[in-house]
Amino acid sequence: MVGGISPWKNQLDFIKVAKKILEKRTNVNFYVFGDIVSKYYFDLINNEREKCFLKEQIMFEGFKKDIPKLFDTIDITLHKIRVESFGRVLIESNASSVPV
Repeated sequence: MVGGISPWKNQLDFIKVAKKILEKRTNVNFYVFGDIVSKYYFDLINNEREKCFLKEQIMFEGFKKDIPKLFDTIDITLHKIRVESFGRVLIESNASSVPV
């Protein structure tokens, strides 16, 4: 998932989806890319990750400058934002032939 860590970007649902997938498949890793916009929210999602014992499978990677290059290293983009006026990450992902 790519986006600043804030409630609006909905990384908490991303953690929940990752947990469900990891219950069925253990050979998957999840990455969250983006600056911490809300420290309170980051602590919330980090606590959820640790509570579910997913620290090894869900990594917070921070801000990355070259997002299109990043798509060369991932298989799927999961985007959990409820409302997105213009999802540039979605377009960049599709342009890199990475399923959304």
